[in-house]
Amino acid sequence: MRHSLRRRIFLACFGIGAAVSMLVGGLSVGLVELMEVGPYDVLVDDELARFVSARAENPDHPAPHTASLVGWAAPLGALDALPAPLRVAAPGRHVADVDGRELRVKVADHDGWRYAVGFDLTPGEIWEDRAFGILVVVVVLCMLTSALLGRWLSRQVVEPVARLAGRVAASGETAPDPPFAAAFADDEIGLLARTIDHHARRLAAFAERERRFAGFASHELRTEVAVGLGAVELALAGESDLAPATRHRLQRAERALQAMGETVEGLLELSRAQSGVADSGAPPGDCDLARVLGEVVADLRAIHAASIEVEVSTPSTVRTRRGAVRVALRNLLDNACVHGAPGAVTVRLDGARFEVVDRGPGIEGADAERLTEPGFRGRASNVPGEGLGLAIVERLAEHHGWRLRIDSAPGRGTRAVLDLGQTIS
Repeated sequence: MRHSLRRRIFLACFGIGAAVSMLVGGLSVGLVELMEVGPYDVLVDDELARFVSARAENPDHPAPHTASLVGWAAPLGALDALPAPLRVAAPGRHVADVDGRELRVKVADHDGWRYAVGFDLTPGEIWEDRAFGILVVVVVLCMLTSALLGRWLSRQVVEPVARLAGRVAASGETAPDPPFAAAFADDEIGLLARTIDHHARRLAAFAERERRFAGFASHELRTEVAVGLGAVELALAGESDLAPATRHRLQRAERALQAMGETVEGLLELSRAQSGVADSGAPPGDCDLARVLGEVVADLRAIHAASIEVEVSTPSTVRTRRGAVRVALRNLLDNACVHGAPGAVTVRLDGARFEVVDRGPGIEGADAERLTEPGFRGRASNVPGEGLGLAIVERLAEHHGWRLRIDSAPGRGTRAVLDLGQTIS
């Protein structure tokens, strides 16, 4: 598991401090041991050499005996006069326990005699124990200091990053004013803030272009549709002697232009919502779902060879924008007709709930989860298209608070359910 940056800085500081403290402590203990033994060995060697030299000149010369130094001498054939540990010790340096005292002893055999001189280490051991206790306390304090330093340092390093993240999270779609970098020093965090400022300005410019495009498109598309619809209406109203076939074609063109206007309005509403443009379209009204369904089915039957079965169990009216419902329903049915197997597509209306079912080959699980991604088309699809239909339906559903669910499985077809919520009649 990866820890946060603050925790990693704290653990790094504490780990380094603890390792250095223990290393210094270990070296100190080794140095104390070396300083304890080295001088005593020199002292014992000198005393033993003087003792052997003095006994060579005077066999009755007494062995050294002070508070810290003690010596012995005995014939090699009669070592009972020596303390027990020294009787069996080989010539050289040893640490021996004699009469409850810890001695650093040098043993030497010379001219048939065994000589030994020892230095009492007991007082030094007491001071060594105290020094070791002090050293342990110092190491612990150093480790605690490392922990506190790591905690402080982690806060100092992470706090500007967290502050910058908070400012970025609280910013809107416009470029920050004042820029993020104005609140930070000219260091690495300042460089990061300046980079974010640069990208924020680019995103703000892109959003502004999107807003302008939505406004321009709204004006131009509405104008063109209104012109075409007005011309058709004038032709129908001004010519009373039109041939039935011509009147039928004009009426069909009128319905198509009306549907186009509603479709354009639905798409523009979605574009305005995603671009942050204030909604200037027609307010929501009463939408007869059965009538919209009939119109969409009539349009698609003229385009697709697949038969579309309609089942209306409970016709209803909802308060919403008719164009958005038309766009969503048309894309669901068009998708079923295009990607389903040749045969019937069934659409059911129950209250405010549409259900579209095709009998196509279905979609594998991995692809089914991505059906509403813009531009995604299933790997098995060989039908031309941009992969935008279901993505538009999902965006409309999110914007209006509708619920969209798509279920598909290989060999069992695809089922899409669009629930518009509560009805008003």
